[in-house]
Amino acid sequence: MQTKETILAALRTLPGLVAEVRAEGFMLPLGARQRQRFAVDRTRAALDARVRAREPGAADELVVHLLAVGPETELAHLDASILGVLGPRAWAMVAWARYLASPTLATLEVLRGAVHAARGFPLGEVLLAIAELHDLAREDAAIVEAFERLVSVDVHADPDPNPLRDALALFARARVFLALPLALDVRGRGLLELQRAIDCIVAAKNLVDPAFRARLLGNARLLLATHATAHGEEAALHTLVAAIGSDPCGPIGERARAAIDVTLARLRGGACGSLVA
Repeated sequence: MQTKETILAALRTLPGLVAEVRAEGFMLPLGARQRQRFAVDRTRAALDARVRAREPGAADELVVHLLAVGPETELAHLDASILGVLGPRAWAMVAWARYLASPTLATLEVLRGAVHAARGFPLGEVLLAIAELHDLAREDAAIVEAFERLVSVDVHADPDPNPLRDALALFARARVFLALPLALDVRGRGLLELQRAIDCIVAAKNLVDPAFRARLLGNARLLLATHATAHGEEAALHTLVAAIGSDPCGPIGERARAAIDVTLARLRGGACGSLVA
């Protein structure tokens, strides 16, 4: 069983992860070709038109679209007319984006209030726990409690289940778990949750935006392969090739190809070379 001191020492590594998330979001974006293929701009324009027409629920759908497909940074700068009609869950997502844009005690308190108001919203609970872990100026006990809450969130306890939100929550938590030192013994769970996120989206088929499907699958497989590569597993190459398929000419494909080059340098010869021939 981990001691409080072990947990605290390990959690000191998290500010770097939050800075990385602030810079590029939890997931790499889709490249221009895939965004065009999946008509992302057209979908966004249609959502904007529905919001302007004050269609019920349209503003919430816009928030989900921005968080899932991007650009997430726009969530922190939505017009007041949109904010005024958001439901509790959408507002929690916006509060998370505002915290990332300006991680202060004030924006953290707003996020806490928003997640509390959303009640029974696992994705919000995961995002709040990550934000609280970033606030390392708090008392030691509060930091440990935030980690324990992150570990204990039941992603599938949502009374209104949605594969997109479930997959986002699983991916977000997995990324944190995989960033933590081995001493906390959560990396194995992180890998399992990445696979669960992939399975969730694959099973959902046409129930989720195809752009989000490609983005999450590519990012999850890239992250899975990165950690498999660290352990010298040749299966990482197969996963990297699959990641490229999600976004061949975009950031995901570029990073996957770079990882393949590194992996092939370590695993020379045999079947490895045939994977990218």
